Order: sequence, then C-alpha cells, then structure tokens
Amino acid sequence: MASLARLKPGNTRVAERVELFIGGLELCNAYSELNNQKRTGNAFSKEIEQIKQEQHRIAPMPDKFLSAVSHLPECTGNALGIDRLVMLFCDAAAIDEVILLRWMMLKVSSL
Repeated sequence: MASLARLKPGNTRVAERVELFIGGLELCNAYSELNNQKRTGNAFSKEIEQIKQEQHRIAPMPDKFLSAVSHLPECTGNALGIDRLVMLFCDAAAIDEVILLRWMMLKVSSL
C-alpha cells in the first residue's frame, strides 16, 4: 500500500510507515522514503501494471524521478491534509463540508 516507503531492515514484510487517526479520521500518512532506485523502479512497475489491468490505460514510467531517487538521502515524509485538519476542528462528517470551492458552489446554487 505504500509503494515508496522503505522496508524495515531485517523484516521486508513491514514498511516503515504510519498513519495518524484522531477520532476515526485519518489526518496524515508518514513514512521513511525509499531511496533505492531498483526497488523504487520495481514498485512503479507493479503500480503501472495494476493501472493497466484495472483502468485499461498506459501509465508512463517516471524515469527522471527514478534517476533522482539514488541521490535522495535517508529521510522521511509526512502528508498532512489541511482539509482533514479543518474537518477535525469543525467536527465535520464529510470532507465536502470543509472544501472551500464545494462550499461556495452550494451557497451560489441556493440563491
């Protein structure tokens, strides 16, 4: 599920990855970045094949990204959705309640 997460040394069945949930709401994903060009290429190949099988379209191999991966130092990343954080603070049940464009469209259509 986390194709760009580094695998745990000594247990390659486990990815170095975490998801933060508060009150049942997923706020963010964080993981150690995979910086091995061969493993990253294999992960993309699997994803591309899955897209081909499920969506019947051809996805390109990101060659420039793959050549840059080997220069990536050991690091981690965190993807925090601001919209999800706003959902938490507003106690919103659905993301549509906090997405500004969606909210504005609903207001205009009710005029």
